[in-house]
Amino acid sequence: MTSDSRSMKMTTIKFSPFHAEQIMQRQMAPQVEATVAHAAAAAAARTQSHHIDDTESRVQLSIDVPGVRAKDLVVEVDDGVLKVSGERKIGVGNKRTLFERCFRMDQNTIDTTRVTANLSAGVLVVTVPKKDKPSRQVVAVTEEPHECEGTPNSDDEAIKPTACS
Repeated sequence: MTSDSRSMKMTTIKFSPFHAEQIMQRQMAPQVEATVAHAAAAAAARTQSHHIDDTESRVQLSIDVPGVRAKDLVVEVDDGVLKVSGERKIGVGNKRTLFERCFRMDQNTIDTTRVTANLSAGVLVVTVPKKDKPSRQVVAVTEEPHECEGTPNSDDEAIKPTACS
């Protein structure tokens, strides 16, 4: 080598065996998060939390339905079965999922003509009034005189029953 003013410069390259993986993670993170959110919402749609309060005068059912609007819910009672169904938006985009929950009720005790449903803060409250229990009633017995056919036989000492009209 000549003693030139030119000298050779070496560049040090930092090697990272996980560099490509880190880049891939950054690029895929939004898709993974969306998939996880979709799966969580779908699981929640299948397993809504609910609470039943059964009193002497009514049955009240509270169901967690976060993210569902009243216009997307249907509540119906048919043949002793209360059915709550609806549609909820999940994840990002326009993806929607359907859900349905059914609850069997004693149709002899519930009054299906007065069922109410109210949605507030992501909780649907369905109130099913019970029929009034029949109260004990004492019925007065009246008597009307009836004319009976026939008369007791004077030959017999006992009075025999006769046919009445």
